[in-house]
Amino acid sequence: MNKTLYCYIDESGNFSFENNAPKFYIVSFVFVEDKASAENNLSKFVQKKFHAEPIIHGREDYYQESIISRKQLFNRMAMLFYKENLFCKSFSFVKKEYSETIDLIKDIKTKLKEYFCKNYSLFKDYNRIILNYDGGQNELEKILKRLEKELISKINLSINTNGRCYEIADFCTSMELLKLKLENNCLTKSDAYFFTRKELKKLYLKDYQKKIKGD
Repeated sequence: MNKTLYCYIDESGNFSFENNAPKFYIVSFVFVEDKASAENNLSKFVQKKFHAEPIIHGREDYYQESIISRKQLFNRMAMLFYKENLFCKSFSFVKKEYSETIDLIKDIKTKLKEYFCKNYSLFKDYNRIILNYDGGQNELEKILKRLEKELISKINLSINTNGRCYEIADFCTSMELLKLKLENNCLTKSDAYFFTRKELKKLYLKDYQKKIKGD
């Protein structure tokens, strides 16, 4: 029986080393076997398009929404994420640990390749693994294309913007970013207004980490 595993990829940060550039770079992978079911559940339980950063900070499409409304939307996605049959892995990089962009890119390539090689048992039962990326960053797209060439032949990269499963990957990235901010004591005022430190650590991040698979 042919089995396909779908992976949706999201990123946070950029490859700039200017003074005002983001401190962290994150790549998140969310793996789902039944993408149709995941899409259907998103339509049922998270009716409005989900984008974590503006939801937390009250920007863009959520500018006029109350914090109660935004928190309800965030919590609906959190519940779906925790209950859905999926697993995830986020790769986080603290940019001050690198001297320039090329060093960061090299380490990202290494970490992504190591994950698939070391955790082969997670993927061995699938005939195809489709990596879906929206092409938002040229540098990451190049890294993923190299990953596709260097790894097992069952891995295929698809550059597309189709479907809502990217929103689940966005949630995963937001959890990893909040985890980094908490660890580095750099939560913003908006973060602290949206979450208490206790609920972030004991509720959201605790459940998020249960969905992580692989070293």
